[in-house]
Amino acid sequence: MATKPDIQPLLLGLKIRHHRLRKGLSFQELSRSSGLSVSYLNEIEKGKKNPKPEKLLHLAKALNIPPQELQEPTLEGPLKPVEDLLKSNFLREIPFHLFGIELHKVVDIISQAPKRVSAFISTLVELARHYSLREENFYFGALRAYLEMHNNYFEELEREVERFRQEFQIEIRPGQGADPVQKLQGILKHEFGFELVENGLDPWPELYRVRALCIPHKRQLLIQSRLNPTQRAFQIGKELGFQFLQLHQRAYTASLFKVESFEHVLSHFKAGYFSAALLMPKSEMTKDIRKFLHAKTFGPEDLLQWLYRYPATGEMFFQRLTNLLPQAFGLKNIFLIRVLYLPHRKKKGGIFQVDKELHLDRQHHPHANQLDEHYCRRWASIHLIRRQISEKSKTSLADLRRVQFYNTREEYLLLSIARPPYRPKGRLAAIELGILLDKKSRKKFNFPLQNIPLTIVNKTCERCPIENCNERAAAPRLVKEKLERKKMFERIDQLLKQ
Repeated sequence: MATKPDIQPLLLGLKIRHHRLRKGLSFQELSRSSGLSVSYLNEIEKGKKNPKPEKLLHLAKALNIPPQELQEPTLEGPLKPVEDLLKSNFLREIPFHLFGIELHKVVDIISQAPKRVSAFISTLVELARHYSLREENFYFGALRAYLEMHNNYFEELEREVERFRQEFQIEIRPGQGADPVQKLQGILKHEFGFELVENGLDPWPELYRVRALCIPHKRQLLIQSRLNPTQRAFQIGKELGFQFLQLHQRAYTASLFKVESFEHVLSHFKAGYFSAALLMPKSEMTKDIRKFLHAKTFGPEDLLQWLYRYPATGEMFFQRLTNLLPQAFGLKNIFLIRVLYLPHRKKKGGIFQVDKELHLDRQHHPHANQLDEHYCRRWASIHLIRRQISEKSKTSLADLRRVQFYNTREEYLLLSIARPPYRPKGRLAAIELGILLDKKSRKKFNFPLQNIPLTIVNKTCERCPIENCNERAAAPRLVKEKLERKKMFERIDQLLKQ
């Protein structure tokens, strides 16, 4: 587990480096005058060593500065902005270690032009405030970047799941229709000392959004009554993940309503990955993916039948596919987005939001928009949600189509699943998995892709110039503004040339 770095050695290192360079001393020259080795001086400047007082006296004498200058844990002058940044949460909370970056290297870059970098970061912070971005938005953004860097596949977690499976002799075979709750509940109770309290959250209506709550001092896991067996199995598997992986830096609610650190976000992800891999074994899922790719035909009903083979929701199922499609089959250009529908009294047709997204290999076209724009109503996820509403369906719906983003040549195979609401008139959700169809990926599919319906889509209505669109939910305001600006600058250029 990574801990927040102690900034005092970093501040001292910056101060010594500043005085050494100001006097034009090399490491070798400072080494001779201070009696400290070159390697030790290098470690001090990197913030990796915290010298004892007598060594600081030697350094102060060699640099011809008062000893108290090195004993005061503050920076002055041009380095003051660096100290302010280090003492703020902005740099200290970013998990540089996950990306193979050492904090002292970041600090070194900042120290080269502290005022400019400080102004740049202040601008980022101001933009974050303007768009109502909170601290946890940065944590989740860092997690997404971490997942994308690893193609959302973590061999060490897969090994831990297999070790758990063998140690407790648990086997979940797809297609058997077995409910794993009882088996998982028994392991949680007898091996980890946790009691599962069914309907444990029902006495408190204000906790209706909480699916599960761990009470560590009572060794209890309280479960919401409205969860179906699949959801209960996932929550129990997740708690088993916390316990088996010994993830102590964590939140105790099933969802992260309050984020206190990046370690909480990372632990939450690991426990969820553990649970999904436990319920959808890699070996079985890999076999099914191979059958999917080799099938002669494939449609929405086939997608639902595949889902029903496992004790999983559509979201769990697609998340698991993002683990295995890149790693085992080389399908790396994929995206995953979840769309929520929220009923609204004042807005006809309700509100659609993208609250989860994952882009592997690169950033793909569909993504969240925080500017209160209307997402393209041609998206399969929105189409399925509208079907759920009109048909009042109480079961999951699926869709399979090809989509091409307007004014691009990029085409995707889109698999989508929508689930019914948990409560009457509650929010609806649909999740879609997009696989980029390039020359390489097309060869992996046996069924004729050209027989699958093709839909031209865009990002938001405000940015879309497609005319006579029956699905349009808002005028192309930004398209018109862009055209007006173009005409304005063309006229300015024309007048300047006269």
